Parts: sequence; C-alpha cells; structure tokens
Amino acid sequence: MENRFAKRKNASELVLTVMIWAILGLLGTRLYLELTGYPKITKGDWHIAHAFIGGLIMTGGMMIDLVLAGRKIKRLAAGVFGVGLGLFIDEVGKYLSKDNDYFFEPAIIVIYVFFVILFLIYKYLEKREKKNKTDGWIEMDWGWETKLWRRIRKMAYQKIFRRKIVIYSLLLIAIGYVIGGIGDAIYLWGTFKNDQDINIFTLKSLTDLTVGVMFGIGIYMVWKKKQRRGINFFRYGILVYIFLSSVFKFYFEQFSGVIGVALSIAIYYGLERMGKELAK
Repeated sequence: MENRFAKRKNASELVLTVMIWAILGLLGTRLYLELTGYPKITKGDWHIAHAFIGGLIMTGGMMIDLVLAGRKIKRLAAGVFGVGLGLFIDEVGKYLSKDNDYFFEPAIIVIYVFFVILFLIYKYLEKREKKNKTDGWIEMDWGWETKLWRRIRKMAYQKIFRRKIVIYSLLLIAIGYVIGGIGDAIYLWGTFKNDQDINIFTLKSLTDLTVGVMFGIGIYMVWKKKQRRGINFFRYGILVYIFLSSVFKFYFEQFSGVIGVALSIAIYYGLERMGKELAK
C-alpha cells in the first residue's frame, strides 16, 4: 500500500486542481445566486437543488477518470470533479440544519474547515513528492495550473519576501492584525442573537489575543537580533489566525474574510521561505 501511494507523483497536482476548481465553483455559485436573487428550479412538487447538479458533475468527473486514460485526462477529471464539489458543498447548510436552512450560519465553518483539510492534504502530498524526488524519482510534467502557481510563488519570494525591508515590515503586519481584531470586536459587539453567538465571539477574542501575543514575542525576538525565532513566532500567530480566528470570524461574516485569509496564506509562505533562508 505504501509503494502504491508513493508512485502517484502527481497526486498533489490533482488535489490542488480539485481544490482550486471547487473554490471557484463555490464562489461562482454564490455570486450567481446573489446577482439573480436566489432563483429556484421548480416544477410542481419538484425542486432541483444545485447540490444535485453538483453531484452529477462530480459523477461525470469520476467517469472521465475511470473510462479515459492519460495525465491530461486526469487533470480534466479533477477540474470537473472540483466544480461539482463546489456546487455540492455550497448547500451543506441544508444538510446540517433541521429546517433545511441554506443560510445556516455554522455551515460556513464546515465549508472553511473542509477546504483547510484539502489544503493540508495538498501540502502533505507535495512534501512527500519532493522527498521522493530527492530519493531518485523523476518529476512528472506538471500541469499549467501547478506551473503557474509555482512561478507566482517564486517571483513573489524573489521580488518581495527576500528583501531585508520585510523584516522591518513585521511590525506593520502585527499592527494590522491587532487593529483588525479590535475592529471585529467593536463591529460584532451588540449583534449577538443567542448564547452561541456570545460563546463564538469569546473564542474569537481569545484567539485574536493569542495572535497578538505571538506577534509581540516575534517583534521582541527580531529586535533582539533573533530573527529566525521571531519569524517562527509570526508564523505560529498566522497559523492560529488561519485555523482558528478566521473560522470564528466566518461564523459571523460569512465570506467577507476570504481576502484576509488569502493575504495571511501569502504572508505565511513568505515567512516560511525567509526562515529557510536564515537557516542556511
């Protein structure tokens, strides 16, 4: 089983393709519904939910992979499957609430955690494939999505994150996150509908405080010329923000935090590369 798993050297590329197209499918569906006033496909007693359409599309992607062969076919199947997955998971609120509520607030946490898990699987497979490559595996011809993603990451690091000025920008990053946390607290205060809202707000406030403390330690370490340790504390703080604070924020504000999460991932990647450079 171990050897079979290891030979799928393009597995991370396929997972990345599924994740990207699932996110596009999800956000595209939400945008379409918002612009069109949430129309319904109904006829008499019939109602066709887009989760059903998503299931059909996922089945189509699976059949493409099963019937046809080739590396490009697998990427096509992964893309089709991802679009269907995005449509399907968009309606997860209906399956988690007893009244089939599409706008069931906790559902967004499930959606967010789902994509976080997909991202972690992608990173795990990518790391495993790099190890296989160093052990003598020949790297496969990657698809255009992965090549483009790698070029963007490399260019972003060389043009932005490698500059020494970024070290001094850590303070501005910390201030930005702290101001954002305070702003969220002020905005959300007084909007609670029940005890659950208060509990989620309390958890968010505690995680925001944890992020602020980690950033504070990071700034102190950098000031003491311990840049590597300081960067690690910033990375830990951003991970807490991505995996905890953002989840609680999405509970209240749905998709308004997407930009902040994307920016946090970019900053985390830059800090990760910077830490590796300092370790050399």
